[in-house]
Amino acid sequence: MKITGNKIYELLQLWGTRKDSLETEFDDALMVFENEEKRSPADIERELMDAEDAVVTLQNAQRAFNRQVKTRDGASLDAAIKLQGTLKRAVRRWTKALQSSGYERYTRSKEMDYAKPTIKKDDVKKMIEKYTKDLLALRSAIGDANGVALELDIPDSLTS
Repeated sequence: MKITGNKIYELLQLWGTRKDSLETEFDDALMVFENEEKRSPADIERELMDAEDAVVTLQNAQRAFNRQVKTRDGASLDAAIKLQGTLKRAVRRWTKALQSSGYERYTRSKEMDYAKPTIKKDDVKKMIEKYTKDLLALRSAIGDANGVALELDIPDSLTS
């Protein structure tokens, strides 16, 4: 079947929600009051196992999709997604550097010898801006790549 990364993501969310609901229903089905009717835990378990299998199948399809699809700069979608985490951490580090005066951490002895910054605040701001722009461009490329339709072996029963 031809499918996009966006559709695989949606299906994973749907099947994950079904699985969570069934787990809640299973727990509730373990006890019953007199004259109360509930589905049997065994029936719920069968459905739950099917939902678990669906999630595994879709996760495998997502991994295959991410390895095969390329972003506009030629990187695999898998690599781009991992790079996104790297860029997020870079933005967070530089933002933290901007927010910290650092003096509390970098003082010594009775004379209060202060360490001096190794980079100007304006240069820190430039680094934040650079990594933020890189991150936004990468997110856009990831979004475009997830819109590509690819032929993958996903049972029709998982898409309804």
